[in-house]
Amino acid sequence: MDEFADLDISDYEDDSATLARRARIEAARLQARDYSAKLEEPEWYLTSETQSSSPSTIPLQEDHGSTSQLKDLHRRKIFAIQHHYLQRSYLTSLNLALILSNGNSYIRGDGSEDVEVLDLILRSFLKLWEKDPEGLVGAGAWKEQGPMIVEIARKWPNYRGVPTFSFTASKVLILLSTNPSPPVAVENPQETLSPILNALKLHLTQSRYLAQLERVLQFLDRPVLAKALTNPNGPEVTMEDKRKAFEGLILTEEERWTLEKVTGLRGEVQDEPQEDHLRDVRSL
Repeated sequence: MDEFADLDISDYEDDSATLARRARIEAARLQARDYSAKLEEPEWYLTSETQSSSPSTIPLQEDHGSTSQLKDLHRRKIFAIQHHYLQRSYLTSLNLALILSNGNSYIRGDGSEDVEVLDLILRSFLKLWEKDPEGLVGAGAWKEQGPMIVEIARKWPNYRGVPTFSFTASKVLILLSTNPSPPVAVENPQETLSPILNALKLHLTQSRYLAQLERVLQFLDRPVLAKALTNPNGPEVTMEDKRKAFEGLILTEEERWTLEKVTGLRGEVQDEPQEDHLRDVRSL
C-alpha cells in the first residue's frame, strides 16, 4: 500500500526542479540527437503510467524509469509533506516523512533532500509535542517512533553545513533530556550543547539560536554563561567568571571558540542579517 495514495503530488513543484529538468532535456538534445523520446513533450521522461490522473498512486520503483523520474516523484512527495506541515497536520507530515525516509526507494544524492526530510520529521515531532505531549507519548506508535526521533536528531554531525537542522536537533535533544519519556531519553546532558554551537558557528548573532543556547546553558547549570549571552560585555559578569564557568564542559576546539565568541571572551560579535528573513523552509 502506497501511503501517498491520497496525495495529488502532481500539484507540488518548484522552480529549481523545473530548471533542472530543462537542463537535462537540453543535455539530451546535444548528446543524443537520435534519442527516440519526444523531447518537446512536457515531462517526456516520465512514463505514461506516472502521467495518469493520480500520479501519487504510483510507488517509486527502480523499474519505472530513470533516476530523473524517481527524483522528480520524490521531490513532489517532499512538497506534499511540506504542505501538510504548513496546514498544521503535523501527525500526517511526521508519519509520511518517516515513511519516505525509511523507504527502500528513497534517493540519497548530495544530501540536500536527505536532510530536508529528516528536518521535517524533527519539526513535526516538536509541533506535536507542543500540542499534546501526553497523547504523543501514549500513542501506540511512540514505542517504535521515539527511538527513531532520537537517532535522527543525533545525525546532525552529518550535516554540519545546515545550521537549521543542528538547531532543530538541539531542540529535540534537550526536550527529551528535560522530559524523559521511555523508551527514549537522552542520558548525557552535554549532548544538547554541540548541535546548537554548530548552528551558531555559522550565524553568531541569530536570536533564536542564542535563545536556544541560553536554554541549554541553564539546563547544564551554567547561569554565568547564560547571562553573558544577553550582555557579553556587561560589568556584572567578569572575564574570570566566564572562564571559570567553562570548567567541566567537554568541548572541541571549534565549539570552545564559538562559545567564547558569543559570551564575549573573544571580543564583540558583529551583527548580521537575521536568518528568519532568508528563504529557508526549515525555519517555518
